[in-house]
Amino acid sequence: MKARLFIMSVSASAMMLAGCSTVKIGNINSQPFRYHEDAVTIKGHVVNTTNLFVVKTFKVADKSGEITVVADESRTVLPPVGQKVKVSGKVYEAFKLGSLQKIVVVEGVAPLKK
Repeated sequence: MKARLFIMSVSASAMMLAGCSTVKIGNINSQPFRYHEDAVTIKGHVVNTTNLFVVKTFKVADKSGEITVVADESRTVLPPVGQKVKVSGKVYEAFKLGSLQKIVVVEGVAPLKK
């Protein structure tokens, strides 16, 4: 019984780690249809934050581009500008108006270890 539980735990951990590879922000921005509603992990530096009381966002940039992250509603403090972060969430098209399009990642963030 304990061995079976251990094997199930290891299998679940392996599946979670397999999905943890990061995606370049430029890939999401250039092919948003490919990532729509997919769970992704991105990493980069915080370049901007916005707190509008009911919604908190921050912009993350890597060498390939930048994207807005809609913070989890339980988040009370946004990461400071310049901090390295790793964000896991789902990709959504926030709006599209003609050629204008806004792609966002919705979820939470975890600081990277230096």
